[in-house]
Amino acid sequence: MLAAEKRWVGRSVRWVANAHRLPGYNMRAALALSDGLQPATLFVTAYFKAARIPGAADKLYLSLHYNARRIHGLDDNAPSRHRNDVGQSEPLFGQLISHPHRHRICDEAVEGYAEPMERLSPAEMWTTFLAECNILGAPNWYPPPPTQTVMPI
Repeated sequence: MLAAEKRWVGRSVRWVANAHRLPGYNMRAALALSDGLQPATLFVTAYFKAARIPGAADKLYLSLHYNARRIHGLDDNAPSRHRNDVGQSEPLFGQLISHPHRHRICDEAVEGYAEPMERLSPAEMWTTFLAECNILGAPNWYPPPPTQTVMPI
């Protein structure tokens, strides 16, 4: 499914405030296959949260889902650690991977294996994600509405 050509359904990205991780925003968008079918289990999700510290990385997670699995993803955030507990035949098995990183399918599992990637701007990360997932016709990157980064005194 990752290699299959997919088309963006709709015209834009609709960001919705996330009540669970304020002040972040979620997005979900449907995809269609080249034959026009739109499986309900095939979609893109994103989570964006602007950094509260000027100059720090924004939190951005981009994911391609199919059949209740995250089959591909690009994640960026502040330095953190993802442990590769799957992928015994992969070179980074058992290692701690910081952000940014790419989640990909490995021989052992559909989810859970990550590899480091270079830090990209959110727009570059979006373009890279679309290319890696073979998604055509998606809108250009634009962030959700601005969030307050300075506390009023």
